[in-house]
Amino acid sequence: MIIGAGTGNDVAAALRAQCASVDAVEIDPVIARLGRELHPEHPYASDKVRIHINDGRAFFHQARAAGRHYDLIVFGWWIHKLLSQ
Repeated sequence: MIIGAGTGNDVAAALRAQCASVDAVEIDPVIARLGRELHPEHPYASDKVRIHINDGRAFFHQARAAGRHYDLIVFGWWIHKLLSQ
């Protein structure tokens, strides 16, 4: 799971690292659309990627309630930056 997936840089990195599936969570549909249209690696076009337009905390709670489990949860760079201040 990538929370704050943005335009897809972290998603593209996950795909390059051979991740079997990626849940990409982005709250802003415009940012996600820009990633789908403009990212040079087109990570959101991959069958391995499911993009969710949702608040990260809300998605996490919904996924947990649905019994989903993740091997890794990654916070997009700017979210990490905000949380570390």
